Amino acid sequence: DPDIVTAAAEVPDIRRIKWNQRWLPQYFYQHIYLQILYCFIGIFFRFEDFHILLFSRTLRNTKIQINPLTTSQWLILFCSKCCHVTLRFILPYQFMPLTTLLLYNLVAEMMGSWWIAAFLELTHIVSEVEWPKPDNNNVVNMDWAELQVAATQDYATDSW
Repeated sequence: DPDIVTAAAEVPDIRRIKWNQRWLPQYFYQHIYLQILYCFIGIFFRFEDFHILLFSRTLRNTKIQINPLTTSQWLILFCSKCCHVTLRFILPYQFMPLTTLLLYNLVAEMMGSWWIAAFLELTHIVSEVEWPKPDNNNVVNMDWAELQVAATQDYATDSW
């Protein structure tokens, strides 16, 4: 996926996911250390989302601005976070010790994060699809549906 931004050449990325990234010896072991780091990607995304929403106001590695939230959107966000904390921490704490609760939440977070990372990798790091390049006016000369079909991996190659 050409949209995946990797670190600048002088600051190497922790992973090598593009053929045009410079090869470093640390990438030889990324199949080991990334499995461990990917277990924490959900936690990273949660903190990053709050940072983007409250401080930077731009999407990561882009100049795309986030629109200010309306009062109702802030209320929905606050209520959903309160529900999350209540269901994941406050209610279970009534029935189990804090250490067990934290351990279970850590395991659940790690497993969910690992699955998120696995599916993100499957859908974003494929070379068998087309990645049309925009012209000089930054326009891709395909209609939206045509672009979606061209840039989508077919995982069910034997169906239909």
